[in-house]
Amino acid sequence: MRGMTTAALPRATFILLGFNNEPFVDAAIAGALAQTYSNLEIILSDDCSSDSTFERMERAKNVNSSSHDVKLHRTQRNCGTLAHIYEVVARASGELIVLAAGDDISYPQRVERLVGAWRQSGAQALFSSQDLIDESGRLLARNHKYDDSGLEWNDYFSNAPLIRGATSAYARSVFTEIPQPNARILFEDTFFTLMLHLRGDTISFVDEPLVQYRVHAGATTNADFGNMGADAIIDRERRTQVYAQSIVAILDEVERNLGSHSPPTNLKSDRRFYDFRTRWMEAGFGERARALLRAKRRQHWRWIAARLFGVKVLAWLKTASRSRAKDGATES
Repeated sequence: MRGMTTAALPRATFILLGFNNEPFVDAAIAGALAQTYSNLEIILSDDCSSDSTFERMERAKNVNSSSHDVKLHRTQRNCGTLAHIYEVVARASGELIVLAAGDDISYPQRVERLVGAWRQSGAQALFSSQDLIDESGRLLARNHKYDDSGLEWNDYFSNAPLIRGATSAYARSVFTEIPQPNARILFEDTFFTLMLHLRGDTISFVDEPLVQYRVHAGATTNADFGNMGADAIIDRERRTQVYAQSIVAILDEVERNLGSHSPPTNLKSDRRFYDFRTRWMEAGFGERARALLRAKRRQHWRWIAARLFGVKVLAWLKTASRSRAKDGATES
C-alpha cells in the first residue's frame, strides 16, 4: 500500500481473541502492535479468562507506543469463540476484520497483505498459509499448509476452500448478513466456511505464511501428541467431546439454512457421528459398536475403531505405539 495516504486506505480492525492464553498472549500482542498497515484499529479482547490474559492485554494497551488505535474489551461471561467474535465485531470500525488467536503470532505485514488481497479479489473471506511453532516459539515448519482432503466438508461444496481460522479475515458484511447462531460454538472457521459456501460467496487463499501458528498440548485441534502422557490424552479426549458439540451445532445451522440447496449426501450421517463423539467416553461398548457399524466414512470408522474399548485402552495404545517407535529408532 506504499504511496497511499492513510485516509485512502480502507479501515481494518485486527481483533486479538484471548482465552486463558497467559503463557503466549504477550507475543501475540506484540505481533498485533507491530502491524505495518496504517489505517488500523486493534481490539484486544478477552473471553473471561481465569488467568492473567486480560491483565496482560490491559497492561499492553496502557503502555502502547505504536501509532495504532488500540482498544480493550472483555466479555461479561465466557461465551465461546464464535459469540465472542460477533460481540467484538459489533464494536469494531473496520471494513475488513482480521482475526488472531491469543496463542499465535502474526507477522508485521499480515494486515497489509490481507487488505491488498481483499481489494484485489473482492472475497468475503480470506486466509493464508502459516509457519508452525512449538510452545517455546521454535520453528517447526515453514509455509505450512494443512491437508484438508480428509475433512467431511470437502464433498459438501465440491472441494471449495476451507478457511483456517488462525489466519483468517472477513469482510464486515459477513457478520451483518450471517446471523449469529444461538448455540455455543467454540470455533468460527468451519461455521463461516459452510455458511459462505451456501451463499455462493468467495473465499480467497493467500499463499504466503502470515502467522506463526502455535502447536501445544493445551490446544484442542492442534495438540502435540508426541509429548502427551496417558492422562493428557484422556483429558484431550474429554475436551474434544465439547469440540464435537460445536460441530453438531454447525451442521444443524447448515440444515436450517439450506434454502433451495439439496442437503449434502452425508449431512445426516456426519451429524450422527459427531453427536456420538459428544458422549463417546460415557457410552458403553454396545453403543460404540453400533456407532462403528453405522459409520459411513472411512475416517469415522477408523476413529471409532480406535476407541471401541474405551479411553484408557486408547491412551495405552497411543503411548505404547510411541514407545515402540522410539525403541525402533534407537535400535536403528
